[in-house]
This record gives sequence, structure tokens and C-alpha cells, in this order.
Amino acid sequence: MLFEIFSKKNSLNKGLLASLIAHAISNCTNFITSLYSSVILLGFKEHMAAPPQPAEYKVVKRLIASQLVVTFVLSLLFASMSGRAAYSAMLGGLIAVIPNGVFAYRLFARKGAQVASKIVNALYRGEAIKLLITILLLMLVFRFIPVAALAFFTTYILALLVFWIFLLRVK
Repeated sequence: MLFEIFSKKNSLNKGLLASLIAHAISNCTNFITSLYSSVILLGFKEHMAAPPQPAEYKVVKRLIASQLVVTFVLSLLFASMSGRAAYSAMLGGLIAVIPNGVFAYRLFARKGAQVASKIVNALYRGEAIKLLITILLLMLVFRFIPVAALAFFTTYILALLVFWIFLLRVK
């Protein structure tokens, strides 16, 4: 589907690009849901954070939405260059969004006062998981998908900046 973005005249097919973006969001959501379900089925639930409470869940949703908006806006801007630049930008953004979403979920899922050592351990574990997911996704993309480096890294870096700016503003 990635390479169907181009028509025979090498012009961008915006309908297919929009379909690709919607498909990517759906796949990411399904992946995260199935990953969480698999962890529960394997018996690791006691090692995971509790499901987020409504207030924290809203913060995580706003964070992910902010990163996705930046990703899609940049994908559309890079679409004017080429289809490869558009999906490269989308992949770069999603590689920033998915690990940061997992980390934010774990971070904000903690509720109430806890022992400081548990909070620090949870942060270290969350950061380690985020790093492993990022490395895995980068390896998969660079191994199997030809990307436009400028679009990919520009969107990746800006999506990461959204994460940090957003966290600075959370009270």
C-alpha cells in the first residue's frame, strides 16, 4: 500500500495517503491493545502499571494526540515533495509516538503516594522499555522500508520535542 501512493504520472494520490495514515493509526492502536492483552494473558499483569485513571488518561490522550497532529501535519507538508517523503515523515513521527505513548501510559498510570524507590524504578523500567521499542522500530524501518532521511528525522525529532514540551506544561 505504501508504494500505491503514486499514480502512473508520479503524482501524489492524496486519497491513498489519507487511507494509509488512517490505516497506520488503526494498526498502532490494535498493536498496543494486543500487546497489553498479551502481557495480561502471559501473567505479567502484576508487573504492569494499573490502568490509568480518568484524569491521567486524559493527559496521555492529549499528549498522543498532540504528537499525532504534528506527525500528520508534517506528513502532509512533505507530501508536496514526494510520496516517499510523506510516508517517511509519518513513520518517523509514529516511531516517536508509539514508545512515548507506552512510557507516558506507564508514567501517568501511577496513582497516589508511593514509596520513592518504586517511583524511580518505574521510571527506569519505563524508559528502558521506551528505548527498546524505539530501537526495534528503527531497525525494522531501516531494514525493510526505503525512507527519505530528511522527512523521517525532521518529523521524528519534532514529535519528540512535542513530548518534552508537553510534559513541561503538565501541572
